[in-house]
Amino acid sequence: MNQSWRYTMMVGANYTIGWENSNDHTLSYKSLNLSKENLTMEPADTSDVKWSLISLIGLILMTAIGNLLVCLAVCWERRLQNMTNYFLMSLAIADFLVAILVMPLGMIVEIYGKS
Repeated sequence: MNQSWRYTMMVGANYTIGWENSNDHTLSYKSLNLSKENLTMEPADTSDVKWSLISLIGLILMTAIGNLLVCLAVCWERRLQNMTNYFLMSLAIADFLVAILVMPLGMIVEIYGKS
């Protein structure tokens, strides 16, 4: 009986284990037994987490401050108050809201892997 099959299983949030049986393989697995005793996952290095956390916080702060400065420049400087710059200010307001509302949540998911 020459059947081909493929199986993929999610382990945790970010890990996938897959195996397959096909006609051209000489070694095949009918099952895979995973338990807490034989499945080990190494934790991420804490220094890597700290550096990525610092860099993401810096990126978020620079994004928020830069967009806030654009809004302040258009509001304070009379020569910049024209239709094109109002459009750019509306984009800066949207980007500012993304920086303070969305990017911190994305940072948590990226660093800790939880959704």
